[in-house]
Amino acid sequence: MYVGIVTAIVLLAAVLALFLFRTLAGREPGHVVVVQGNEKWLGAELVLTGEALPHEFKAYVQRSDRYSVPFFVPAGKYELRVRVGDAQVFSKQIELGAQRNEPILLPLDIPTTRPATRAVQ
Repeated sequence: MYVGIVTAIVLLAAVLALFLFRTLAGREPGHVVVVQGNEKWLGAELVLTGEALPHEFKAYVQRSDRYSVPFFVPAGKYELRVRVGDAQVFSKQIELGAQRNEPILLPLDIPTTRPATRAVQ
């Protein structure tokens, strides 16, 4: 009986210590960059880079996310680059400080890198 009580107390102490460690060791990002596109941006690659990030963050515009992609990041300076195929079609510099969120609306039409072609009749 005493072994069960001691085991339960040790497990409780271990779980509480783990929660305390996670709380003190990890900082939750306090800022968000929300990139909003439309159906024309479906499949576009979003790349967010910045000094506060351990590596670049990549995401894709998807229909299931309603063409909206959030990036949760700490305060700092960032660059968002948007690629469609092999071409970079949009970029923006972002600075997050006192401002907690940054909504970025992608243009309604994707910039093209090729001239338009005329249909021959």
